[in-house]
Amino acid sequence: ETREAVGLHEQHLAIAREIGDRRGEGIALYNGGDKLAKLGKTEEAAGRVREALAVFRAIESPHAATAAAWLRERGVAVEG
Repeated sequence: ETREAVGLHEQHLAIAREIGDRRGEGIALYNGGDKLAKLGKTEEAAGRVREALAVFRAIESPHAATAAAWLRERGVAVEG
């Protein structure tokens, strides 16, 4: 189920990027990263959530705080 969810988030990410939906891109990156973490792929997960954080900050989304907290909870340094 979690592996399938990762695949669905990848599809969401591709579509969001294709249509220029930055908010959707950030959400797909964040959710995909969270699912990767559940599969034990911590480095890849943190990379995805870092990307999500950058997108959320670029569009001044309140989701940036959630992504930053996710990273901090896992011991990943977050600037800003």
